[in-house]
Amino acid sequence: MDADPQCESEGNFNVAQELQYEILSGRYVIGKGKLNETEETAIAALASAVAAVPESALTFAEGHAANVRNMMHPAWTPIRAQAVLLLALLDSRIAQNKVYFEQH
Repeated sequence: MDADPQCESEGNFNVAQELQYEILSGRYVIGKGKLNETEETAIAALASAVAAVPESALTFAEGHAANVRNMMHPAWTPIRAQAVLLLALLDSRIAQNKVYFEQH
């Protein structure tokens, strides 16, 4: 998402740091036998990209304006594009996951 809707959807509280943490957590699914090599490589690449976001784009932020300022940092631009591609790649996995949680 672009910065403004991203901050809104995340509750306008420390969005950059929380998003970085959530993306880095994606590495925990690598090597578990659930994803193919292409999917794992794409997740690892996104995690590596977000790990490299500078501290200046990760300052603690509360409220919409402060969070948007962090998320407008140029470091997030390629990560957004990479995330869009990853979501498309994982579309069938996301659908399977949704079905699972709807049934349980």
